[in-house]
Amino acid sequence: MNKKVFWILFLISNVCAGQVVNDTIYSFNENGYLKWTTDGYVEQYEIFYPEEFNLKQYELVSVNKKMFFVQYAGGIVYQLDNKNLTRIDKSYNHKTTLYSDIFVYKNKIFKYGGYGMWKSNDVLSFFDDVENEWKIVDVNRQFVPKGIYDFSSEIILNDYYAFSGYFNTVQDPYEISLNRDIYSFNFDKLEWKHLGKSLFDVRIRKLLNLGNSSIFTDGVNYYELDIEKNLYFVLNDEIDKNLFNSISKTQAYYFDSKLYFLDKRNNIIESDFNIEKYRIGNSKIIYKESLSTIIIIISIVTVLLIFVIYKLNYNNKIVLNQDKMSYKNMNIKLTSEEITILKEFKKNNTISNNIVYEICQNKILDRTQNLRNKNKIIESLNIKLQVILNSNKDVIKLKKSNQDKRMYELVFNEKYYSVIDKL
Repeated sequence: MNKKVFWILFLISNVCAGQVVNDTIYSFNENGYLKWTTDGYVEQYEIFYPEEFNLKQYELVSVNKKMFFVQYAGGIVYQLDNKNLTRIDKSYNHKTTLYSDIFVYKNKIFKYGGYGMWKSNDVLSFFDDVENEWKIVDVNRQFVPKGIYDFSSEIILNDYYAFSGYFNTVQDPYEISLNRDIYSFNFDKLEWKHLGKSLFDVRIRKLLNLGNSSIFTDGVNYYELDIEKNLYFVLNDEIDKNLFNSISKTQAYYFDSKLYFLDKRNNIIESDFNIEKYRIGNSKIIYKESLSTIIIIISIVTVLLIFVIYKLNYNNKIVLNQDKMSYKNMNIKLTSEEITILKEFKKNNTISNNIVYEICQNKILDRTQNLRNKNKIIESLNIKLQVILNSNKDVIKLKKSNQDKRMYELVFNEKYYSVIDKL
């Protein structure tokens, strides 16, 4: 028999809790528990519960093949050892986390939220299995959600989502309000985010996990929610009223497009279940993104856009460094005279011949030699510019001045002048 089918065998009417460990299914009630194996073998065990123990006040979780009963309202933790429950914590029933959410992430027991002492709790804690006591998760305090209780949750990869439920405050402890904020906690970054405001104006309760989504109800209607994608569908329960009533009243299990649950006579019911069949219309968003989230997204997009524009402009400009010029990932060495001439061109695309002469002048040489050196420097710079710009035309040209035809000036080809990066 498939172990997935056995999973729902703990749903018999007098069972208060159930858990799956590998190929074995455990079902618990006030008298003890049944141990089911995939080959059909069943064992019944009596448990010696402590006198003060109430099974309904605990969440049953499995960590590393071990079974633990974790108290909702306080910090008490029991470990199952064959027929005995052994208390392993160093805490007490402080009654400040009633209706909290207890879950397992990477083989650690976590607890979030809850209610007690006339206020809702905002603490995320974990059970240290070495010191056997509860410790508060050291989260980034830049943003911490308000306390909530009796809420729904999902774990998707390294993100924990908390939504719906209720809250109240110390300032107004008797005013219970519906929580419409949706929060996520990232275990890698240890930080909370406010995703937005739920569009549901009533509390919704999780009924069935479908893998990539879950079925919820508000007590009247049924919904399929994908919290990660921020999408939901309204479901048409009129197609199979009995099926949805069973999902609502009995803990059910979904596997490989099939739904398993027990009827009132404890018979296992197996039914084909295609969620798409029950969807009404198009998907809708679960929540409106918070203003801070929108601002962050806009900021990121803006920064990326500026970076892209900068890179495009940077790559299309000749950039001068101490002894070279760079353009589109190409670097060419320059002399000090060539650097100075290009810096002059950064100011204006026309330079007088006298200025170029002064830049290239060597005072120990006569005028004829200096003119010859100036022409060589211009010729060398022209060749380097042609190489870096992949051009077969002169980039720097000599022409007569418009103001004085007796004078000459150097002109940077207008076709390429835009590539000179301004200082």
